[in-house]
Amino acid sequence: MLPQPGQSLSEELVDLTADDLVVMMAFRRRPRIVRPLLQQLQRDGVPVLLMCEPQAHSLFPLSRWQLCAPLDSVSAYDSYASVNSLINLLANAFLHETLDSGRPRIHDIATLYQQLDELEQR
Repeated sequence: MLPQPGQSLSEELVDLTADDLVVMMAFRRRPRIVRPLLQQLQRDGVPVLLMCEPQAHSLFPLSRWQLCAPLDSVSAYDSYASVNSLINLLANAFLHETLDSGRPRIHDIATLYQQLDELEQR
């Protein structure tokens, strides 16, 4: 939902309703806009699934659901392995629930990739 060049975040938010779902990924080193954005979505009655690290508990009241993934690592950098696994799980669950329209869409996208030579070949 990040705005493209020349757009504003407000343009993306204005049409959201209680029938939509916003999946907010708000991991460590969050931009300042996250809290005001969650507050606005809450005022507008837009349901939010918050994906974050467990330490982000101060944001929990601003979302309907929370999925936490640890970022801890023995190295100097955060590890997003569990986050990526969670994203994969959600994407596959969504695709499974919408197989009638999801599978043909994935096929059509793959066909366009080939027709437009958009991606490098393996």
